[in-house]
Amino acid sequence: MFALLFESPERLWWSFALLIPLVLHLLKRRRFKSQSWGAMQFVLQAVQQESQKAKLQNLILMMLRVAVLAMFLFAISAPSTVLLSPNVGDESNGTHHILMIDATYSSGTIDDKTGLTSIEKAKQKASEYVRSLPDGDVVSVLTIGDFQNWVVEAPGDDFQQVAAAINEIQPQPTGGKLGPVFELGAELAANSREQDPDLFFTQFIVFSDMERDVWDEIVLPDALVQSSMEKIAELGELSVVDCCVDPAANIAIKNLTMKYPQGAFASEVTVFAELDCYYRKTDGNVGLSWFLDNEFIVRDEVAISSGETTTIELSLNNLSSGSHQIEARLDEDSLLIDNHRWLAFDSPARIRVLCVDGAEKASAAVSLAFAPRNSPDWPVYVHTINEVEFEQQHLEEFDVIAICELDVISEFNTRRLLGFVKQGGTLLVTPGNSTDLISYNNFYTSISPGSVVGSSGIRWGKVVNNPSVDQAQPDVRVTNHAIASLFRRNPNSGIRTLPVYKYVELDVASDRTSEIVLELSNGTPLLMCSAVGRGHVLTISTAVAIDQEEDRWSDLGTWPSFLPLIHESMKYVIEQGVRTSNVNVGVFPERRVSMQYGPVSIAVQAPDGQTLEYAMEFSRDSDSDEVYAYWWHTEFKMPGVYYVNQHSNDQVIETSLVVGNLAVTESAHDLIEFNTLTPFLNVRAETSSAGSLGFTDNSRGFYKELLMLTLILMVLEITWVRIRHGRYRNGRRYA
Repeated sequence: MFALLFESPERLWWSFALLIPLVLHLLKRRRFKSQSWGAMQFVLQAVQQESQKAKLQNLILMMLRVAVLAMFLFAISAPSTVLLSPNVGDESNGTHHILMIDATYSSGTIDDKTGLTSIEKAKQKASEYVRSLPDGDVVSVLTIGDFQNWVVEAPGDDFQQVAAAINEIQPQPTGGKLGPVFELGAELAANSREQDPDLFFTQFIVFSDMERDVWDEIVLPDALVQSSMEKIAELGELSVVDCCVDPAANIAIKNLTMKYPQGAFASEVTVFAELDCYYRKTDGNVGLSWFLDNEFIVRDEVAISSGETTTIELSLNNLSSGSHQIEARLDEDSLLIDNHRWLAFDSPARIRVLCVDGAEKASAAVSLAFAPRNSPDWPVYVHTINEVEFEQQHLEEFDVIAICELDVISEFNTRRLLGFVKQGGTLLVTPGNSTDLISYNNFYTSISPGSVVGSSGIRWGKVVNNPSVDQAQPDVRVTNHAIASLFRRNPNSGIRTLPVYKYVELDVASDRTSEIVLELSNGTPLLMCSAVGRGHVLTISTAVAIDQEEDRWSDLGTWPSFLPLIHESMKYVIEQGVRTSNVNVGVFPERRVSMQYGPVSIAVQAPDGQTLEYAMEFSRDSDSDEVYAYWWHTEFKMPGVYYVNQHSNDQVIETSLVVGNLAVTESAHDLIEFNTLTPFLNVRAETSSAGSLGFTDNSRGFYKELLMLTLILMVLEITWVRIRHGRYRNGRRYA
């Protein structure tokens, strides 16, 4: 039904001022004593006519003045018309209440004064609202978050049970958007109407901490969100309950990264924690505690103020061989969930390398660089095969593949190598005397189709052969790429004087993902690094075979700088791989399984200690068209370290660590003003207790219109008075 509301109803008491024109009207009436005289009978009729006109004019003037005062008082009382749904506690008229409770991680923010979190306030208000509903209404409850789920999906009329379910809601370790929640709510409301003809009205209620990130889709809606909002408007009304809090401070660990300062095959690592102070009422130091493999090692303190960002560095030396986890933990503040971050890594990094020879001993230098000493403790395993054996090799068993001087990259191998790199593998490519440039360009084009140059910005051109050793390209330039940092710090390392006698011209597109690491004096790339999927392709434009013949391509394979060049390249790709293996909660990548041990089972222990077991599944690779075994974790919803064990014949064949971290999106306490939402939602905010919520929609104020009407009446009153006075003066003039 429609109703008229006043924002300032106390001003209506000024209505007593409307009596002023009436009192003045009565006081101005003149009383005359009647006395007969002879000429009276001749003008009696004219006097009576003028008297009637004067009374009517005075009455109209009084009504105008009363109307002016009435309109002015009405305007300053700020009236508005609203469409009201039945109030809570009234008799039911078939209302379906759909409660959307914000459970994103920012809802765990603690109020500085009350000590309550935003979600505790939301649950309290929602529970009070549900318990005060009339018999006959039904309720559904949905949480807002990336892991949104129905707390109560089927419309329920047991309000005590619904309130108990609401009280069990906890903040999710993730952000969220309102768009998907609106879509689910609208779909449920429509289906409920079809199943229950007694439901005539739907009340959608959002209990939110008003964090801007949740509402951004509403302010800038896409087609899907707009469609859901239109459905909600058709089915019922939407109201918002403000459950925001006033926190004291929040400092978050926004990122946790690591580097191998002495190379990927050393036992030293350096960890970097990036801290972001979003808000803080008082300045001072903040403490950061470090834990290695669940054991406390050191505590750092740093001064940081609101709006500042800083980085804390931790060096770890002489680590035991194997997998490790590091946790950075901040002191407690108003939002606890973003005070932790984890990182998993190997020290030293352990990799498996497959070398493929296109010519005899073409990969000998690469194999020696990866494994310079024959020791069982060395973390690199190298396996060398020829071009024919490569067709039968399972690529998922290796981390790095080096194809050296292959004549042709067949279409079959192109698809397999593409799938290998996209899954996080590293591919090293060097040319040879019989290299088929067409097949190589087809391979690079498949890596990143659509490029004008081809491939991931690379196209193999002609082979340049210097006629003599004297005309070799001795001047190698070092770029600013991270792989070349060691050579930039040591300009006398010898890499700059490397002689190159023969090379392939590589054309590079500047707008692609391939980057030059080393280049010859004429600008031709010598080493390039291309990011493809989760992996990398390293392209060397000259051969690296250990050769002393006059027609050799270069001395790169025997040059002292080749070993550190390979190690720096591995350091770079492994550090990049650590970033991709430590992922955000809820984004668990597919994990492929090697079939060298036959069928395996996977057991995953979550941070809370619960273990889930998975069997292998099979799928067909879209790139290689090969069938592969894989698994993926379906319950990756808790920040922390996950222990993954692969079992075969009741034996643990492989153990690894997977880390899930919080995606920091709602830590800034950046709240959206409700008047920003009004043009898009056309609803009214509610900050009162939930039991007395009067939800409204389609409200309309009339303040401006009433003021304009008041001015029009004032003009009419002034005009009327002037006309009367003009007539009075004219009458006396002719009298």
